[in-house]
Amino acid sequence: MPDSSGCYALTNIYDEVIYIGQSLNLNQRMQQHLDTSRMTKTTSVGLAVWFYFGLLPPEKIKGIELQLIFNYKAVEGNLPPLNRRGP
Repeated sequence: MPDSSGCYALTNIYDEVIYIGQSLNLNQRMQQHLDTSRMTKTTSVGLAVWFYFGLLPPEKIKGIELQLIFNYKAVEGNLPPLNRRGP
């Protein structure tokens, strides 16, 4: 995993998106997810097992993340399970 900036998606074994995010350091962010019980718990669509990412310049990551989330919501009707707020 690179120490570079980019956007990423966590998916289940069937490639269904569970979380969309962005980071200035993808390697560090993946490690944070592995250390967070909220991100390692089983969701309504299963457990996150894949970490897909795209390398992007830091000034682009927030806008690209928002577009990815907007596109997901347009297709699925809601946010990815772990992007939703709540317990």
